[in-house]
Amino acid sequence: MTEPVLVVGCGPVGQTTALLLARWGIPVVVLDSRPRRDLVGSKAICQQRDVLDVWDAVGVGAEVARQGVTWTTARTFHRDHEVFSFDFVDRGRSPSRRSSTSASA
Repeated sequence: MTEPVLVVGCGPVGQTTALLLARWGIPVVVLDSRPRRDLVGSKAICQQRDVLDVWDAVGVGAEVARQGVTWTTARTFHRDHEVFSFDFVDRGRSPSRRSSTSASA
């Protein structure tokens, strides 16, 4: 029997790593410092197109994109002041045929 791979952190990267390893038949143990999922807030505010492609390859990309929102403008704030913003020129494609950047669910 193969010893399980230890994945530290249950954010988007840790969850994706654990999912891919499990899909390949490799036992996985995921550890996180939090005893349960936070009901408020986000571990990642947005996901890039290539991340959605990886999730799509394992069967969850379209659902993640469906539950997310599409951003067309990026804004950076310092306190209440907008420091800068820019529009996404290339909206690209996601597994759900939406734009390239979707907020995580």
